Amino acid sequence: MPNAFRHFGNNDLYTYTVKRVVWERFPHLEVEYAFKNRDGTDLRPYADRIRAKVRELDGLAPSAAEIQKLRETGFLAGPFLEALAQFRMSADHVEIGERDGRFDLRIRGPWYQTIDLEVPVLQIVNEAVFEAQDTPAVRAEGERRLDAKIERMRAVAREASETVGAFPFRIIEMGTRRAFSPEWHGHALERLTDGLPDVLLGTSNLYWGERLGLKLYGTFSHQGPMAMQTQVPIQR
Repeated sequence: MPNAFRHFGNNDLYTYTVKRVVWERFPHLEVEYAFKNRDGTDLRPYADRIRAKVRELDGLAPSAAEIQKLRETGFLAGPFLEALAQFRMSADHVEIGERDGRFDLRIRGPWYQTIDLEVPVLQIVNEAVFEAQDTPAVRAEGERRLDAKIERMRAVAREASETVGAFPFRIIEMGTRRAFSPEWHGHALERLTDGLPDVLLGTSNLYWGERLGLKLYGTFSHQGPMAMQTQVPIQR
């Protein structure tokens, strides 16, 4: 059954800025991503759930509205967006298993074909783990924390506006890969949009930026310089 919150554009703007360079300069470069579990949680019990969710990415394509949203940035346009409009995600590039007694997740394939997978796959790992904790009590606590943070940011913005020489307090939302779930991510962004209209500048997320009418923000992802370093001679 398709996931209503699984969209091609549920990704960060800085993925597409690097993909633009890859499309022009490194279209056939073979790459491999390896998942690093930083907190030591045993993810092996979640492997089947993660695998099923990754399959939901297969065949995802950008909507016309998402392509237009990228065009509105002013620095993504022309033939690249025409090519991107024909692009389809492939979950076949994602391998999930076990290595040395630990959960193992890798993405392999041409960089142009795989660069879009990094962020949604990381979000899926979070989502699979957090689903087991998704209770009414947890949701209520999430709302309480949102209320408190919105009120705190209002206070900080108010204080800045009343302080001579202070810079205005503004925020940009960049939580895609760390979201409790895609649905909660959208809910949190809606709350920020409604509660902090003069504070929230925008988001890095293409799907939610287009849907909520928010400006997109982002420069380039870390994977750009990481991969490009392998393509230049080492200076000694």
